[in-house]
Amino acid sequence: MFLDDEFEETKIVPDKVVCLGMEFPSEDARREYFRAELRKKLPELKQIEGFPIGEDDDIINLSDPPYYTACPNPWLNDFIEEWEKEKVELEKEGKRKANFEVKTPYTADVSEGKNNPIYMAHAYHTKVPHPAIMRYILHYTQPGDMGGEGGGGKEKEKHENDTSRGGGSGRGGEEKAGEGSGGESQEREGAGKGKAPGPSRDGGPACMD
Repeated sequence: MFLDDEFEETKIVPDKVVCLGMEFPSEDARREYFRAELRKKLPELKQIEGFPIGEDDDIINLSDPPYYTACPNPWLNDFIEEWEKEKVELEKEGKRKANFEVKTPYTADVSEGKNNPIYMAHAYHTKVPHPAIMRYILHYTQPGDMGGEGGGGKEKEKHENDTSRGGGSGRGGEEKAGEGSGGESQEREGAGKGKAPGPSRDGGPACMD
């Protein structure tokens, strides 16, 4: 039989959080600080075309700045500046080349099944098996590279226009174009979307949504 006094009390101390060069005692402290900063920036951000219609409190509560904001993100340039510094470190570690250049296109046939566990995890109707996209990323990019989502919803918009005019089967070709850009964006996120969109140190370039 064990007695309570035989065990030492262990207190779990949360790790300090470093974000954009600043140190915080916890994620909550980081979130509270950047939410206050976002509130200060809202008057200026509201001048940007496309700013969401909503109450300031709702926008703040929906945001987890600086990683995610329910409005134009004022910290994107800060993230890019950090990533550019990380590229220098990756070059020192031999994971990047300063003079990287793709001289030949990727020409191998790509064929992937639809039974990959990651593919099966989400029920998105135009998804692409990520190993197919991964081959292109490995050929055309280096660790630390950034990529942008180029789809922008135009494929879906065009498909809806085609079908409304009686295009019928237009979905196949147009949605295929959307698959390429959408799937690539997901793969470029590399290590995942847990927090900031950042470059992967093990081979995956970054993505800015």
